[in-house]
Amino acid sequence: MYKRQEETRTRTVTKTGTHTVTDPVTGETTEEEYEYEVEEEYTVTILEVTLTAKDLNVVVAGRMNEEQREIYAFYNQTHGLTQQFYKPLDLYWYNYVSSYYGWRINPVTGQEQLHRGVDIAVPTGTTVYAAMDGTVTTATYDSYYGNYVVIEDEKGYCTKYAHMDSLNVSAGQSVKKGDNIGKSGNTGSSTGSHLHIECLYNGEYYNPLFYFEAGEQTIYGETTGGTGGGTSNVIPPESYDDATVQALMEEAARYLGYPYVWGGSSPSTSFDCSGFVCWVFTNSGVHNLPRTTAQGIYDQCTPVSAADAKAGDIIFFTGTYNAGRPVTHVGIYCGNGTMVHCGDPIQYTSINTSYWQSHFYGFGRLN
Repeated sequence: MYKRQEETRTRTVTKTGTHTVTDPVTGETTEEEYEYEVEEEYTVTILEVTLTAKDLNVVVAGRMNEEQREIYAFYNQTHGLTQQFYKPLDLYWYNYVSSYYGWRINPVTGQEQLHRGVDIAVPTGTTVYAAMDGTVTTATYDSYYGNYVVIEDEKGYCTKYAHMDSLNVSAGQSVKKGDNIGKSGNTGSSTGSHLHIECLYNGEYYNPLFYFEAGEQTIYGETTGGTGGGTSNVIPPESYDDATVQALMEEAARYLGYPYVWGGSSPSTSFDCSGFVCWVFTNSGVHNLPRTTAQGIYDQCTPVSAADAKAGDIIFFTGTYNAGRPVTHVGIYCGNGTMVHCGDPIQYTSINTSYWQSHFYGFGRLN
């Protein structure tokens, strides 16, 4: 609430005038300026404001739709990712999530389905750890989960680990958090190597992203700041089924963290964007691509639609600087909405940010 009122006040103002001055010797007259002060009235408008405090939750909730309110309730419930469970993998697995909890198109059936867990794209054979103390109630195989483990405790908590390559526990066995329960894999209804995790409380499913701890290293051994590059959908090179794509991604991963250097085209000088792409394609043995510009690479490609783009294709951008040509930046598409490119430094980056979407030019495949 506020109240408005006007008030008349007085202030001193300096003004300028002129007068005539006569020279007593010559009799000549001149006009001279002089300053003088006067008092004048002016009007001010005064607003008296009364501030009322509102609960932040009420303000925020009033601006959300139903789905956003549900997510915000999860946030409040978990105090911003205060996890109940131990990490299932000995790495910062947030960087390797390939499918989140929620409604999605099932990659196997093509049907819309509620995904009740989180998929983490790690190579087959990655050690999986129990995320809680409890009893193994299931350690078996079925056509959907593949090899999977279920751990429960007396408080009503339950965690599941699916699509594993091998199991290291059996039903009825007691486990402690951090115990080795098996190796990740690609069994059951699965399209690639990954670990699927779920968590329940009293039979109700919850989003694992809010309840499982994350480790501190990447799959390559760097700390979490080293290769994340602003994306959580990185697919490890070892997880690609196509040997050509795997070779390409392994070569690209060798230079993560290298700085951007204008005109750079080799590890000894570091790279710029086009130098990096040319080096990776040539030295992975995938395609001999002599050093050229981003536009030069585009000119050697067949355009590919976004719907048909796949890992190993090249992604192009325009208008990232004033170059006098359409294509100004280039990267290698990794799939899953992610590219590896020479930003500063070389890193994985989501292509779905507002910046990259606003500069997107197209996908291409080398001829």
